[in-house]
Amino acid sequence: MKIDPDIMNLIPPLKPDEFQGLEQKILNEGLTEPLVVWKEQDILLDGHHRLEICKKHNIKPTFRYISLPDRKSAINWVIDNQLSRRNLDPFEVSVLRGKKYLLEKQSHGGQIPYSKGSEKISDPSETAQKIAEETGVTSRTVYNDALLAQAVEELTQHIPREILKQNPKQDIIELYKKPPEEKKKIIKVIEEDRLSIKKARQKIIRDLYTEPSILTNNEKYDVILADPPWQYEFSMAINRAIENQYPTMTLDEIKQLQIPSAENAVLFLWATAPKLEEALEVMRAWGFKYRTCAVWDKEVIGMGFWFRIQHELLLVGVKGNYPVPPPDSRFSSIIRERRGKHSEKPKLIYEMIEKMCPKGKYLELFARETRQGWKAWGNEI
Repeated sequence: MKIDPDIMNLIPPLKPDEFQGLEQKILNEGLTEPLVVWKEQDILLDGHHRLEICKKHNIKPTFRYISLPDRKSAINWVIDNQLSRRNLDPFEVSVLRGKKYLLEKQSHGGQIPYSKGSEKISDPSETAQKIAEETGVTSRTVYNDALLAQAVEELTQHIPREILKQNPKQDIIELYKKPPEEKKKIIKVIEEDRLSIKKARQKIIRDLYTEPSILTNNEKYDVILADPPWQYEFSMAINRAIENQYPTMTLDEIKQLQIPSAENAVLFLWATAPKLEEALEVMRAWGFKYRTCAVWDKEVIGMGFWFRIQHELLLVGVKGNYPVPPPDSRFSSIIRERRGKHSEKPKLIYEMIEKMCPKGKYLELFARETRQGWKAWGNEI
């Protein structure tokens, strides 16, 4: 059985958590769905991720063979099979639909109608109409999908697919249609941004292990406040990543930090709503047990996929036998203060912590500024 790169590239890659979920399902239930092979050419059409998992765990796969007259039919089968799946996001659906159109046009020696600038041109041909009817969209949508598919094929040589798919389709198409020299300039900016972000993130890690870093001396702290630079997966402008606000760190990088906590200590850990589960992982990795949390009401509605987020969480974890605050030093679990600059936290948090944990040896990680009586580490200090 052969792996054809062109066919394999028609199958959207799984995210790490999706791959792990599929892997666990196969380990628990076995391979319940056979791999599909093009009989005449002995080429794998469906099941590339499952095959990888089977090889990794020495599982013998099962196969289903189908007969197809030619390569075009095989590629169309793969595209239709992918489009029938419910787990594809709209970006991947558009790209596949566009590839289906391009395949049909190329097989008949035709070219995709090309629009210049803001001029709107659609393809009224039978090709576009047929695919539109099959997929339940308009012929104009099919035409735009074809432009997107061409753009993705070219731009992924310079810009990761994950960044492209998090941007409006029209932005990607407009970038693709720009004159070559202008396009090169924009791509250069994107690549330089990514490189500078990578270097900044590497500097954060390097600084942690460079003397005289707070985290590498012999000092121990019993009250720690931390606001990790969580790494997200959500929308960003085509030429600016979210990390332009500040360099982020992966979950593993944050978990691996050697926190200079005392034998008995308390940790106040900031976490946004989507990062709650990861924040609890970090807390455990740093040696603390979760105890409770407070909610910061920012009084301003932000963005979000399920809810438009207006709050942030302040988790509390303890290590050893750190005492609870006396009754007269316990505050409401709701903190109301209008949000300020990006990632900036309420100043009153310091006062609350100092009253809850009097005479503590205070350390703030990923700090934006210094405060009297506190040691602070952060790339903005």
